[in-house]
Amino acid sequence: SQDADLVSAVETGLLPPVVVKGQPLPRQSIEERMKALKVPGVSIAVIRNYEIVWAKGYGFADMASKRPVTAETLFLA
Repeated sequence: SQDADLVSAVETGLLPPVVVKGQPLPRQSIEERMKALKVPGVSIAVIRNYEIVWAKGYGFADMASKRPVTAETLFLA
């Protein structure tokens, strides 16, 4: 489905922080980027036409208790 393709593209297609003209664009998964940046948890929402298309949590909100991040987990911005 189109939504499944969108989720897959977001989960596996993160571009590098810096793009160098003429160089290939290596892509990373959310998990790879989280590991590289030592981020224990993140929540992602994709918005289209002012509405949330989908939202999902990755990793842990609390490492000690292994409480997972969900789409409803609150983060400080």
